[in-house]
Amino acid sequence: MRKAGFLLLLSVPFFVLLFISFVDSFTYHTEIKRAYGYIDPVSQKSIKNANLAQVREEKVSEDTKIMDEMIRTLINIKGKEVLIISFKTKDEGSLGPISVYLDKKTGEAIGMGMRK
Repeated sequence: MRKAGFLLLLSVPFFVLLFISFVDSFTYHTEIKRAYGYIDPVSQKSIKNANLAQVREEKVSEDTKIMDEMIRTLINIKGKEVLIISFKTKDEGSLGPISVYLDKKTGEAIGMGMRK
C-alpha cells in the first residue's frame, strides 16, 4: 500500500509537466500552424514535433533583427509586440531551435530568428 501511494505521489509531477508541455499546443494551435507554414519545406523536415512548439509573447524593447523570408532581408522589430514560436529541431545542439515571429495583433508571420 505504501509503495502504491509513493508511486502515485511521484507520478503527479510527471503528469503536471506533461500537461504544461501541451498547453501552448492547445492555446496557440492556429499560430503554431501558421508559423510552421512559414518555414521552408527543407527546414520543416528538421523539426522534431511541430505540435510541441513553445510560444511566448514579447514586446521587443531593443534593436532585434530577424529575417523576413518573403523579401529575403533583415528587418528590425524594435517596439513590436510579437509571438515567438520556437520549434525544437534535430540539429538544435549545433544550430538552435527554429523561431518564427508573428505580429501579435494581426497573427501574420513577420520573420524568422537567426540561428547559430
